[in-house]
Amino acid sequence: MKRLQVIFENSRLIARCFLHYLFRGKANGHLTDPRSGIIIQRGQFGDMIVTTAMFRAVKRSYPRCRLTVIGNAINRRVLEGNPDVDEYIVWEDVPHIIEKLKNNTYDFGCVTVVNFHSLAALYLAGIKTIVAPVIRDGWSPYETRPYKIIRNFVIPKDHHMRQYVPREYLRLLEPIGIYTEDTKKYIYWTPTAERKAKEIVSSPRRQYALRIGIMSGAGNTVKQWEPKKFSQVADYLVEQYNAHIFSIGSELNRKENDEMIAHMRHSDCVTDTLGTSVDEVKALVSLMDLTVSVDTGPIFIAEASGVPTIDITGAIDVHEMAPRGEYHLVVPAKDGEPQIWTMNATVYDHVEARRQIDSISVQMVVEAVDILIAKIEKKRLHA
Repeated sequence: MKRLQVIFENSRLIARCFLHYLFRGKANGHLTDPRSGIIIQRGQFGDMIVTTAMFRAVKRSYPRCRLTVIGNAINRRVLEGNPDVDEYIVWEDVPHIIEKLKNNTYDFGCVTVVNFHSLAALYLAGIKTIVAPVIRDGWSPYETRPYKIIRNFVIPKDHHMRQYVPREYLRLLEPIGIYTEDTKKYIYWTPTAERKAKEIVSSPRRQYALRIGIMSGAGNTVKQWEPKKFSQVADYLVEQYNAHIFSIGSELNRKENDEMIAHMRHSDCVTDTLGTSVDEVKALVSLMDLTVSVDTGPIFIAEASGVPTIDITGAIDVHEMAPRGEYHLVVPAKDGEPQIWTMNATVYDHVEARRQIDSISVQMVVEAVDILIAKIEKKRLHA
């Protein structure tokens, strides 16, 4: 019954798009000097952070352009304080978004991820120039027939699977004259959050040499590295480097977080920060010397803040999203074809994906820790 309802609603949307096309034509004009624009990013925490490179590119090229971002509720808090974003709209459904947009005049709009409803909302809102991704070098379950139909009414832009996603996002800006490879991410927090974060890192009574942020929860069972393994890495950091551990995440990660701490020999060397606000998490991560986690949102806060990271990727394609650079190390699965991509994060071999994350040993992560801390210490000596 639900499937029939979805088919019916999608058919109505397609019909409305055809009527819109008959009366108003395509939304495929190339622009220079746009005065307003919309970027839809309905992905998760980390997806929004990597998209901040797009926002900066727009503002750098067109400082007077008013930029609106549409996404989920939590990402409103992720983007709070970002000077490149003039307005944030929480996605509800197609009718609500059309109603909010139709009374304004937007020069351009784009959808970062393949999604029929997002694209239909922009087109039916009457936006003049719209850009939408076309999947190349792979397959995406999101690239549905309805999406392909209405994409004919807008400007298509190639999105190459297995390539660096932040760079692929930037291609969506080329029809408005922006050509850049600058994928730097940006994150901001309030002075209040910074004061709170400084209180947290100064709260341990013991003297320690390194602040290590560990995000033990993945928010996804296929990405989840065993909490017991995280506990062994944490103990190693305490014993070998006199580190203090700051466990970071949301209350949704409480089970994994508590299990990690329960299995530590040095649980007195952990400060549990779960329950802090998104604003405070942003500030707290920026104060770490190093973070260790699976591929999860806060790791991109670390990257944007210039904090070294160790990314336990498991079944995720390491080329697409993992932080890049000398102070960002990836610990991939021992073997096997990656199972999870940004444009295909739902259809894959779950058993194989689970095997790949389980194949990553504590020793593999510890070796990455040693390499990265040696680099950090060398940098400090030459500072």
